[in-house]
Amino acid sequence: MTNQVNIAGQLYPASGLTLPDRGFRDDWLAPDADGIVLINWDSALPKYKTDMKTKVDSDAETYRLNFITAGDGMAMTYREKFEQAKSANAAGQVEVDALYAATGIATYPTLAASVGIEAATIWDVAQLVIGKAEAWADLSYLIEKSRLSGKAAIDAATTDVEVRAAYDAVTWG
Repeated sequence: MTNQVNIAGQLYPASGLTLPDRGFRDDWLAPDADGIVLINWDSALPKYKTDMKTKVDSDAETYRLNFITAGDGMAMTYREKFEQAKSANAAGQVEVDALYAATGIATYPTLAASVGIEAATIWDVAQLVIGKAEAWADLSYLIEKSRLSGKAAIDAATTDVEVRAAYDAVTWG
């Protein structure tokens, strides 16, 4: 058995050979019957694209976490606060401010938890939450636009070098 590597049809001795970092994994390299390692960039390209799109998704989540708290429970809390804030906003400040403490807690429990910490009243907390939700919607748009555009560029790439360039071109901030 020889110990060679076939790169784009050219044989190279495997000892001391440093392959370029093209983002490919070791399981895409396999020796043939003669011990020649075949690197088939074309057959690896679809998997490479999938891996890089997964990395774009992961990067988007990492960037999001600069602005929100991670966790499914926290996401549920954000959603609940927003729903309660919309309900309080629809009811109006006079009605919300007229609630007794116990009634306010029963009606808007997740908002009431923030009273005295994030704002002075349930109404004020509701307005704060609505403002944060609007700001998040703007930021979320930018993140999602970058994420989807990056994945589309990766899909459109026809070589591994283009895939890497498409990934590297994704910006988050």
